[in-house]
Amino acid sequence: MDKKATMPEAAGAKRNTGMAKGYLFLILFAFFVAWQTPFVTILQNHGVPAIGTVTMTFVVAAVLINLIDLVTGRIKTVYREGRQHLKALLLMGALNFMGSIGLFSSVRTLDAGVAVALLYLSPVVICLFYFVTRLRPVSRHQWIAVAVCVTGCALAVNVFQVAKGGLSVQGVLFGILAATCMGGYVMCNDLLVPKDMDKWTAITFVLDVAACLSIVVYPGMFEQFTGLSLLDIGIFIYVAGVTKIVCLHLMLAGTKIVGAARSAVVQSMEIPFTLLLAFVTLHQMLGPVELLGTGLVVLSVILMQRQ
Repeated sequence: MDKKATMPEAAGAKRNTGMAKGYLFLILFAFFVAWQTPFVTILQNHGVPAIGTVTMTFVVAAVLINLIDLVTGRIKTVYREGRQHLKALLLMGALNFMGSIGLFSSVRTLDAGVAVALLYLSPVVICLFYFVTRLRPVSRHQWIAVAVCVTGCALAVNVFQVAKGGLSVQGVLFGILAATCMGGYVMCNDLLVPKDMDKWTAITFVLDVAACLSIVVYPGMFEQFTGLSLLDIGIFIYVAGVTKIVCLHLMLAGTKIVGAARSAVVQSMEIPFTLLLAFVTLHQMLGPVELLGTGLVVLSVILMQRQ
């Protein structure tokens, strides 16, 4: 009798451990993504345009991951498994690329903080989609967490102060496009990709598709980047290797454990991490509004864990 009683407890403990692991993956994802900001700033100071940064990063990341697959002898296995779920992986690659283009296009006409805040409207997109389609249950706690997350993101970037000067409609639309693509990417990973699928297979295909689209959209990138310094090349390799390969692996693994809605909210911790890194590295002081917003984003992550 005692043994039977301990079985549900053991199962619950195992599930809690798995969920904690998933949240850890996603928090690490948000942390590493936040670190790319100073490196991209260096590239822009060296005259590299935003669209060039996005496209070249995808190309370098695709080359790196295919080299890794080739050296480890996994490339045949990767492409054999990837062909079985080709449509889903092609869609994820296109959404990843379109989301990046939407974000950087939004930054052209909006303050960067506003653009990032719009990007993290993706939890709303996901919850609305699941609510309408009934593909996943959306609990009351998840709706509350989404509302807190959106409020926290807006306060963390002080969107209300920036809005006094007027917001570009075009920039807002690009920001909403980026959020929709990000939400779609997370849902594709949650709904269409099997949980037992090798994460490297998904990452390889996603980056290959994004790299091909980059070459089509910005074919002049190779001519522009022939004059890069060794520092610039090193930054591209770092950003491509960490923010694309490592972070994609962490995001895919975490989403498979905690689900798409929770994943999108946890990923929004990129904003408080970015604000903290800006304070440490750039000595930018955080005001009370930004601190309140950062606290709300963290609170939304706690609320999202409620069952």
